Amino acid sequence: MNKDLLIEIFVPIIGSPGLGKIGTGYPVAKDRILTARHVLFPPNRDPDKPIEIRWHYQQGEHRDWRPIDENNVLWPGDDNCDAAVIACPFPPDAKPWGTLAIESPQPAEWESEGFPDVGKWDDGSRVATAMQGRMHRMAKAASFFALDLNAGPNRDELLKGASGSPVMSEWKLLGVIVECPPHFDAKRLWAVPSCRLLEIPEFCTAIGRTPQTAALDLLKEQVILELSDSKEGKEAMEALESVTIRGGGLASRESEKNWASRLVDAMLGLELEHLVPVLRRAHRDLSTKRKFAAANAVANVSNAILPAVFDRAIVHTLQSRMFDGALALVDLPAATRTVAEIIMAGAEGRPACFCKADSGNTPPVATYGLKEPPTAGIDSDWKLWTKNIERSIAEKYAIYSEDDSRLSEDQRREMIADWLDFEAEEQRTRYLAFQFNSEDDRKKAMNALMELKRRYLAMNRDLTLVLLDLSTEGSRIVQERRLFRPFEEILKTALETNP
Repeated sequence: MNKDLLIEIFVPIIGSPGLGKIGTGYPVAKDRILTARHVLFPPNRDPDKPIEIRWHYQQGEHRDWRPIDENNVLWPGDDNCDAAVIACPFPPDAKPWGTLAIESPQPAEWESEGFPDVGKWDDGSRVATAMQGRMHRMAKAASFFALDLNAGPNRDELLKGASGSPVMSEWKLLGVIVECPPHFDAKRLWAVPSCRLLEIPEFCTAIGRTPQTAALDLLKEQVILELSDSKEGKEAMEALESVTIRGGGLASRESEKNWASRLVDAMLGLELEHLVPVLRRAHRDLSTKRKFAAANAVANVSNAILPAVFDRAIVHTLQSRMFDGALALVDLPAATRTVAEIIMAGAEGRPACFCKADSGNTPPVATYGLKEPPTAGIDSDWKLWTKNIERSIAEKYAIYSEDDSRLSEDQRREMIADWLDFEAEEQRTRYLAFQFNSEDDRKKAMNALMELKRRYLAMNRDLTLVLLDLSTEGSRIVQERRLFRPFEEILKTALETNP
């Protein structure tokens, strides 16, 4: 846990001047603070005075109390979810914060820090109080999970003020503390789990993330539209159903959209090792019958359904880390660029997108994946390597054209950042997938890539280019090639008949 980012929250209540409640907050995304809902909305809150926050461990002006406008409470939570999100500009060095966990809490050690009353001094000021203990599992339908507190006060009320503190475990943020339940001698806390928060569209919008369920629903809708909107789609459904669920085709009085929905649900229920061969068989059968338009519809379905079926934990982990400026590289448990594109597509809620490779024996290449510079012969500090990365991006967007020859390096970087931002907004986020020959190369690259990111941060710009670190494990390469070779054959045929 990065305790330097701890935030103290003051909420004025009706009464004498300066009277108020204290709570805790912690960053969960750029310029976004997570806390408990009841911290911001106590029963006797004074609506005529602003909420104030300060960065408890920061120096200078960031240590001062600053008011928060009502409009900056981006998500106030509700009666069923005791959490809230505040917008507030962060100090320049406010990184890294914790990654919101997509998995449910498991029995493991946790830690936190906050501002409970036990740390209150006689003059009214407070010291931050460290907390730690062990987490408990939660039921699938539960809205909170339990925490054991190793050491603490002997009275429940002395833990007031800890609400809003993060529950951290191995740099993952598992939840936000909201209550000290009675009858446990102040040795038990309750917390709202982050995995539940990530299922709430309004929360995800407030922190700039796609909801876990929204991306899946969007991909499903795209598949249904592809299948139900044309004659070729109907032929594709017939071929898919014959090798998927053998349900007898279009039922009496059933709309083609309902048929497509039923078929998609059946495919979403399949494991990847069963789904990929099913897609290939349907595509091959249609191609053999020279129904190329219907075969291309199966190819389009494949591009949309595989990101939806792929391991959601991996997809959501990438989703939460892909724009984390504190990370030089995002570790991705994938060994091939085909799988990397499927995971990227799932994280963005779009179909996978491929184009022809330069060589006929090479699998199709990801449309939004940039070609990484070669690592052989790079200078010892890798400056040339990072410069080549920028040059390849600039050339792709014609920033090195004759008209732009008068641009300075910073102006070119401004244009690169503008293009990458635009592509990300259009769900076409550009990315580089690296596979390093040695750990020494990886460390050099991480240092060089962080320096590259700092160049843009110095211009108050984020580099919205996702930098992936792919696995070099031989067994994973073999497994992925075996599993996804039928999908690559679908892509090759589709690109040849419909380039």
